[in-house]
Amino acid sequence: MFFVFLLSLSSCKQHQISTEIYINIQNIPQTQMVSLIRKSADGPAIVLDTVLIKKEDGESSFKTLLDPNAMYSLRFESDGRSILFTNDEPVIRITADWNAFPEYSISSPASNTLRLMLAEFNKRLQKIDSLQLIMKQNASDSLKQIWKADLLKEEQEKQDYLKRFSDTTQSAVLALYALGILQQEVEDMEIMEPVINRLANRFPENKEVQTVK
Repeated sequence: MFFVFLLSLSSCKQHQISTEIYINIQNIPQTQMVSLIRKSADGPAIVLDTVLIKKEDGESSFKTLLDPNAMYSLRFESDGRSILFTNDEPVIRITADWNAFPEYSISSPASNTLRLMLAEFNKRLQKIDSLQLIMKQNASDSLKQIWKADLLKEEQEKQDYLKRFSDTTQSAVLALYALGILQQEVEDMEIMEPVINRLANRFPENKEVQTVK
C-alpha cells in the first residue's frame, strides 16, 4: 500500500509566481485527465486546472501562477493516484513509470525531499500495520506483551522521525507538512509546543509558520 498524507496549507495570491510543470509518464495505460490541485486550509482542495495526457506519448504540461508557500498535487483521474509537490522552482519536471509510480522523479529540490520523506514514513507505517496484524494472532500473554512493546517503540520512532524532519528541513512548507502529520498523531500540547516553537524560531519571517504558533 502506498500512503499519502496531505496537509492543507494556506495560499496568498500576492505571493503567486509563474510556474511551468512538465509531465512525462512512461507506460501510461490510457489517455486520461490530470488535475492540478491546491490544498486549502480553509476548505476542500481546489482544482486549479486540468490537462489531457495521452497514452501515445505520456506527456503534458501546466503553465500557471502558484504560491511558493502552498502545497499542490497532480491527480491522475483514472485511478486517483497523485504526486504531491511544492513549487520552489519556476520550472518543474516530473517523470514517472506508471508501473513503478512511487519512484517518480521530480526536479524541484524541496519536492524531491518530500518524496523521500513520504517513502520513509510509509515504510514505518507499513511496519506498524504488520505489527498490529501480528497482535491479533492467538499467542501467550508474555508474547503479546513483547509485541505490544515493539509496537509502542515503532510508534514512538515514527513520531521522532517527524520531529527530526520538521526540525531539520530547510523548507518551511515541508516543515509545516511534517508538523501537520505529527499533530494527527499527538494530541498532547506539551509534546507539540516545543516542536512548534522550534519551527517558529527557524522561520521567523514565514507568515504561515507564525500563524501556527
